[in-house]
Amino acid sequence: MDKLGKDILFVLSTKLDFPELLKFCQSNKRINDLVYERDDIWLHKLRKEYPNWKEFKFNLSMKKSYIKLYQLEKLREKLNLEYSLLDLYNKKELDYQIKEIKEIPKEIGQLQNLQYINLSHNEIKEIPKEIGQLQNLQYINLSHNEIKEIPKEIGYLRKLETLYLYNNEIKEIPKEIGQLSELEFLDITNNQLKKIPKEIGQLRKLKEISLSFNQINKILKEIGQLDELIYIEINNY
Repeated sequence: MDKLGKDILFVLSTKLDFPELLKFCQSNKRINDLVYERDDIWLHKLRKEYPNWKEFKFNLSMKKSYIKLYQLEKLREKLNLEYSLLDLYNKKELDYQIKEIKEIPKEIGQLQNLQYINLSHNEIKEIPKEIGQLQNLQYINLSHNEIKEIPKEIGYLRKLETLYLYNNEIKEIPKEIGQLSELEFLDITNNQLKKIPKEIGQLRKLKEISLSFNQINKILKEIGQLDELIYIEINNY
C-alpha cells in the first residue's frame, strides 16, 4: 500500500470507535492485517482516548494495551462503577451484594489483581468463562443467585481458597474443580446436584465441604482421601 493509502487508513482508523474499527477490519483481510500491525494507529488512539495509559504499566503491545483499557471501560459501564480505570484495574476486592446485578460481564477477566469477589444476593444466571483469567483470586462468593452451571475454567484459579455457591440452581460440578489445589472451603448447599466428581478427592487442603439439600445419594470413596477435612455436610432433610 502506498503512502497516500496508508495515510487514509490512519485517518479512518483513528476516527472510528473500537466496535466500528473492528467491523472495518473484518470487512477485508488486507485491511485487517494492515491496521493490526500499525503501532502508530494504536498509539494515537491510546493518547486520545486514554491519556494516562502509561500509568497502567502494561507489558503489552500498544494494540493489546488499547483493547485492555477499552474492556475495562466496558466493565465499568456494565457494573455502573464510579472508579477511575486505574483504580478499577488495581482493585483487589469487588464486593457488590444485593445490587440486582443480572450479569457478570466477560470483561471481568481484565481485573487480574482481584483477590476477593462477593456478588452474592443478586440475579446472576451465568459465570463467564473469563473468570478463569483471575488467577490471583482467593475468595469467591456467588451464593443466592440463579446460576445453573460452573464453567470448567474455574480450574485455572490455583490460588482459590474459598468457594461459596450455595442457593443457586447448579446441576453439575465440573471435574476441573480438582485443580483447585489451595481450596479449603467449599459450599454448594441447596442446588440441584445429583453427584459429585471423583476429582473432589484431589482437593488435599480442603477443610470444610457442604453439599446439603441437593439430590446426592452417594458419598464418593475419594472423600476419604481428604486428609485435612474436618467438616462435611450432606443432608437432604
